[in-house]
Amino acid sequence: MTSKSDSSVPTEDMSFVYNSADQMVQSVRGPPESGTVLGLYDHNHAGLRVRHRLGSGIGGYRVGRV
Repeated sequence: MTSKSDSSVPTEDMSFVYNSADQMVQSVRGPPESGTVLGLYDHNHAGLRVRHRLGSGIGGYRVGRV
């Protein structure tokens, strides 16, 4: 997995983790090692993002285009 960072707020890190197919699979607020997971993302066989699981993956999720 590859981690890329970007933030519109200079004092707060946002990290986005990508798999080998360059698909975003996780977003994290704070340092990648100890930050808060904001979402986990699943992709279908065509490479489209089809599911967003919130936080730790427990709780709601949305199926469809996200």
